[in-house]
Amino acid sequence: MTIGLMTSLLISPAHSVDGSFNVAGNIVNETCIVEGVVVIPPYGGNNIPARDMVIEFGSHISFDGDETTTYFVTGIPFSIKLSNCAATVAWQNVRPRFTTSGKLDGKGMLINMDKAGPQNISMYIDKYTDGSFTKIKFNESSGPATPLPTSPGNVNLNYRFSPYKTGSLPTKGGPILGIVNYEIEYL
Repeated sequence: MTIGLMTSLLISPAHSVDGSFNVAGNIVNETCIVEGVVVIPPYGGNNIPARDMVIEFGSHISFDGDETTTYFVTGIPFSIKLSNCAATVAWQNVRPRFTTSGKLDGKGMLINMDKAGPQNISMYIDKYTDGSFTKIKFNESSGPATPLPTSPGNVNLNYRFSPYKTGSLPTKGGPILGIVNYEIEYL
């Protein structure tokens, strides 16, 4: 009888077969835990990381000419706080990325999203690398992360936000709104 079944299966390969294929796995190496964004007071934060952070800059912005920004000269500092980082993290493979659904101008800066506010204001983000700040592009990898250790296993990735006047002096005051998300890519 067993031979008959085998012969039957060999002769008729078009029969359907029920079954399943299961795949299971685990994370072998975790790079870091993303705690959130930290903004130094008084700009909206209390040094406690939050997944969603509003950076308040109130009326501290002043523009002193075309295509300039003055915000106490340096912009508004913020950090992405990471914890439980493995000692073996290959930081050249950790790539923060800032994305936005807003419109970008010809220089890659985020245009003010609040239609009630001045329309000749854009915003950009700089990343801190090797002692200086470099402007990053939205919706693209910002390059390798530059971690600044805060304690064993914990680091901050430091940035600053700056509004930028794209033309002549604003014809009106009003709100400035930019919505940006961040992603941490591990290559």
